[in-house]
Amino acid sequence: SPLEPWRTWFAAHDLDWPEPNEGSQFNDIGLMCDGAAAGMGVALVRLKLAAPWLEHGTLVPLYSRHVPSPHAHYLCWRTGTMDRWECAAFTEWLKKAVS
Repeated sequence: SPLEPWRTWFAAHDLDWPEPNEGSQFNDIGLMCDGAAAGMGVALVRLKLAAPWLEHGTLVPLYSRHVPSPHAHYLCWRTGTMDRWECAAFTEWLKKAVS
């Protein structure tokens, strides 16, 4: 998937390999996981997104070592926003949901 390039995984494993240019590609993570579960190949996917397939055993990790994603998401707010209890509660919920 162009959403999760292999070069990050290769670099984390000290491999100087180019991005694959053959094989199936998916822009939808769910379809990618379904394709891998159907035997179409290997999927590089974040653990949180692959959780349903992993829990059902239709996907299995190839390695026990997990590579952190280079992608980051940020929650930004204006000064004073966290003084509101509902904003602070949402921020705490969000941090727990994505960790």
